[in-house]
Amino acid sequence: MPKWDTDTVARQLVADGRVNIAFQHELETTRQRIDTLLSKLLTHGNSLVREVAATILGERRKPNSIPALITALADKSQHVRWDALVAIEKCAGLSPGELSVVLGLTPTRPRIMKSRVEAWWKIVGSDLLA
Repeated sequence: MPKWDTDTVARQLVADGRVNIAFQHELETTRQRIDTLLSKLLTHGNSLVREVAATILGERRKPNSIPALITALADKSQHVRWDALVAIEKCAGLSPGELSVVLGLTPTRPRIMKSRVEAWWKIVGSDLLA
């Protein structure tokens, strides 16, 4: 995959409101270091791009993506918040819904959700990044 900027990747990933599934899969499975690029897409102007970026980061399952995903828990889009939460669980090696249940999270209460996940990350983050 050539070196791309966030706008180029965003345009290839989402066009006319549709996700390029083949490109999404390529980003999920590449061994190239693209996590920083994907983390930047979590602040893109298009909510579908942000949502898919969170999904891809989750599929890549790298704990170093969790801080950016925690920031996405405050996104104005509930879909982005939900995908960020699921991605955090995957990156942490947790079962689907495990963090949500343990911390009593709901995407409809973003401030509380983000606050609780930040507190959890302060406790477990150094172990997951070791």
